[in-house]
Amino acid sequence: MRTNLLLSATIALLGLSACRDEPTAALADRPLRTVIAAAPATSGPQDLGVLGTGAQAFGISSNGTVVGEFDLPSGEIRAFIWTAKTGITQLSSPAGSTQDWASAVNDAGQAAGYSQVPSQNAILWTKGVAYNLGTLAGGDGASAAHGINRIGEVVGESSITGPFGPQGLHALLWVPSALNGTTGTMYDLGTLVTDGSSRAFSVNEAGQVGGTASTASGALHAFLWTPNVPNGTVGTMVDLEPGGTYSEAYGLNDRGDVVGQHDAAGGVRAFIWNAATGMRDIGTFPGGGNSAALGVDRLSRVVGFALDGSGQRRPFVWTSKTGMQDLGTLGGAFGEAWATNPKGQAVGTSQTTSGQIHATLWTLP
Repeated sequence: MRTNLLLSATIALLGLSACRDEPTAALADRPLRTVIAAAPATSGPQDLGVLGTGAQAFGISSNGTVVGEFDLPSGEIRAFIWTAKTGITQLSSPAGSTQDWASAVNDAGQAAGYSQVPSQNAILWTKGVAYNLGTLAGGDGASAAHGINRIGEVVGESSITGPFGPQGLHALLWVPSALNGTTGTMYDLGTLVTDGSSRAFSVNEAGQVGGTASTASGALHAFLWTPNVPNGTVGTMVDLEPGGTYSEAYGLNDRGDVVGQHDAAGGVRAFIWNAATGMRDIGTFPGGGNSAALGVDRLSRVVGFALDGSGQRRPFVWTSKTGMQDLGTLGGAFGEAWATNPKGQAVGTSQTTSGQIHATLWTLP
């Protein structure tokens, strides 16, 4: 399953709570997850299907279009797009690609992700056609895209090269030349410290960007980058937990709420941050362990996954009124919720009663 998403290198903290993956490391692989014996579902999520041996959904647009990846029996990984009208279909692969991932999608049906072509490069799919977005100037050929907004701005990270050779990864912002266009310019969003590294995972409609950057001590901290003018290309990167030991930001809504995971008493826990309240720990399931918040909608409903009392990953939705609720699975024990939209839909992955991993759609309570 989804073996190369850069975000996954840090989400692995849920299973390895003391681990710290530096953003300066090589583009990281995510190990195949071990599936545990099935357990009854707690609700009725919708199975979006599977094209090969398994599928996972990572992004959903405001109008309900879903993207993700699926596995072929040959071991290849390919990107998919799903709509209620067409069902699940494969996104075209760039020439020479051996693997493809789609991470986010907008209402125009544009998907952002990356492919092995043969280096890992950021990809934009528009009307089913794959466009290679390249890398930041001076990069050594590696990049990835994780987020896209309504007008087609894309965020992710790219390798960069300094005066003495390869220097690591910097968060990137790719801006189309025209609304939802396929040509544009890539900008370096910088870092929190000189010679640091950074990655961007989400972008909202005003062009704010959420992500993770290294600090002077080498720790990872969540950041929010805000342009000087809406959808501008020059802005300021702010550390969301300057006194903390570890944090990463994965999701962002149009109100400026940021979600992710951070060090907290007892482990690595999901958080929600905004300018008014600062960092707020949203906990985990009773008797459970670590948790991660991956998506947030304009009503500040948060989705992600958390370890339950048996140590299994379970998909959740959290609100300030209800706390954390289990969204249920397709009959198996395992599930993760990766993204949500303003319609109250969430997507992710869950285990079926037969043990397969399928792309999944939930309607939030």
